[in-house]
Amino acid sequence: MKKIITLVSLLVMTMSAQAEMWKSKPLLAIEGAFVPVTSIDYKSAPGASEVSTDVSGPGVGIKIGAEGEEFRIFISGRYTVLENIDYVISGGVEFQYLIRLAKAFNIFIGVEGGAMSLKFNDSNFGASSGLIRTIDTPYYGGDIGFNLDIGESFGVELGGRLIQLVDAENIRLNSAGTDSIVRMDFMPSVYASLIFKFLPN
Repeated sequence: MKKIITLVSLLVMTMSAQAEMWKSKPLLAIEGAFVPVTSIDYKSAPGASEVSTDVSGPGVGIKIGAEGEEFRIFISGRYTVLENIDYVISGGVEFQYLIRLAKAFNIFIGVEGGAMSLKFNDSNFGASSGLIRTIDTPYYGGDIGFNLDIGESFGVELGGRLIQLVDAENIRLNSAGTDSIVRMDFMPSVYASLIFKFLPN
């Protein structure tokens, strides 16, 4: 959690400095998202077979950034609730390349990266200990979608996102070796954002 807060704080300061240099429009976006399905692999006890379960759930986020003629860059923070997971918190930076098809409409292709923290009770995955466990991992990924400007100071963004979790694994050891494992690799989502644009003076 401390790593995510530090990362977001540094990116906010960087964004403030860059917005003036790029002569861009500052942006504030409120995002609603849904993870339709992602797999969690787990092994509940020594000698047990590793099994997989599919989970899904909603999420919310906030993005602060800037927009030029052909790009957008955001810093982002998100809170997601998945089945059997208490919470998923993430923070990162995103870059989108804009392909403008009309004055008020564009499609985009983006890349992103950051850090993520997950908290869960291992009894939700068959373990008998009932311990609260966490996973902290970097992530990277991309998104694709479109933007529709409703006016000069407001727009709507619709998109899909796929991120790869770099090291999302929690292993608990006992004297006999591996006790239980919980692992996640990918997290897809679809999302919609309300984007507020602050026009330069």
